Amino acid sequence: REEVGQLNLKVKASLIDQLAKRAHVEGTSQKAIVCRALEAAGFSVHPDDLENRTNHRRRQLAVG
Repeated sequence: REEVGQLNLKVKASLIDQLAKRAHVEGTSQKAIVCRALEAAGFSVHPDDLENRTNHRRRQLAVG
């Protein structure tokens, strides 16, 4: 079993908003979207990291 770590990135709020919107539309998590992009860029991504394991604390989309 591989150890799990945490990665914290500071990016512009507009990127976070885009990720939140895409995750909502796709019914998945922001993490899954980022991990799919990393896999597409040639990184070896564990299948568990490609799954939607959405945390209850996620950025809420602005309604309007």
